[in-house]
Amino acid sequence: MKKNVLLLGVLLALAAIFAYTQLTKDKNERSFSSELVNFDKDEITYLLIDAPENDKLEFNKNGDTWEIMSEGNALPVKQGIVEQLLVEFSAIKSKRIAALKKDKWADFKVDDAGATQVMLKAGNQEKAHLYIGKFSMQQMSGNPQMPNMGQQQQPQFTTYIRINGQEVTHAIDGMLQAQMGLKAASLVDTSSIQSPINLEKVAPKSE
Repeated sequence: MKKNVLLLGVLLALAAIFAYTQLTKDKNERSFSSELVNFDKDEITYLLIDAPENDKLEFNKNGDTWEIMSEGNALPVKQGIVEQLLVEFSAIKSKRIAALKKDKWADFKVDDAGATQVMLKAGNQEKAHLYIGKFSMQQMSGNPQMPNMGQQQQPQFTTYIRINGQEVTHAIDGMLQAQMGLKAASLVDTSSIQSPINLEKVAPKSE
């Protein structure tokens, strides 16, 4: 009788442990979401890209045309450039959590000093504010079942990113940081400008 009671107690304890682990697992799975941004790219009217030691780029949408701000002047941007950036930003998804706390921000360069800040607005409403940090590259290993096929393996890039107001650092696929080194002078559609301008003064450097 005592053995049966003891066995029953052990089974109940195991059942309780199993139930707890399942609840914890479900909670963790629910708390992780790959969705980092949620906006309609067609409603965006303002885009800021502020990269350390690079041009600070500030775009405004005027009707159907994007313009870059320079010393209070609005200069037309080459067609398709801002639209492509918005497509890429809207597609950002987390593939995993790289760090949970802010003490790791500097390691991934998603802190104020090291990150490229990207802000998007629809009118006066902020739709996204991102801190884009460093990227890493991993050479993909070849298929052991297909040796010496002469195929060059493509590297896999991972970029680290943080959402403003959150402590979590996410890892995403791709190399977004490489696209933040845009030069303002190369973005201006000079064919639409009547009077000559000094392209060296198109955008200020980020401080």
